[in-house]
Amino acid sequence: MENIGKGLEPECVKTCPADAMFFGDLDDPESRVSKLIKEWDAKLLHPEHGTKPSIYYTAHAARLRGTIASKKTGQAIRGAIITVKCLGEGQSSSASTDSDGVFFFWDLKIRTKYIVSVEADGFSPSTRELYLDAEYTDLERIPVSEL
Repeated sequence: MENIGKGLEPECVKTCPADAMFFGDLDDPESRVSKLIKEWDAKLLHPEHGTKPSIYYTAHAARLRGTIASKKTGQAIRGAIITVKCLGEGQSSSASTDSDGVFFFWDLKIRTKYIVSVEADGFSPSTRELYLDAEYTDLERIPVSEL
């Protein structure tokens, strides 16, 4: 608190090794911290406790979930291969569905476009573009057609 009284940043902000902390005047919409909150759609940390927090956080990674199912029967498809490819960067990751047809991806980039491809034996390949703009996205049931 001593630094703040002198018009300086708090030590935690100055010494953060990842430069992940910012400090500023939340009442000034033109301050750097106010602009960052708006730009990154930052959320208040635990406002439900009624303490009127002034700490905001942003999501740095996105999670993606979905279920692959037969368009004809509605049955879950086990062992389908799902690939997510980051547009513009070319990085991709793959996962396979479990016995319930469910797949998960962690540590995807938030506010990023991806191509999501589905391949399963006996089914037509499927591709869709997706913009991840939230920490958690559930694609729910993704129907694929039999060959």
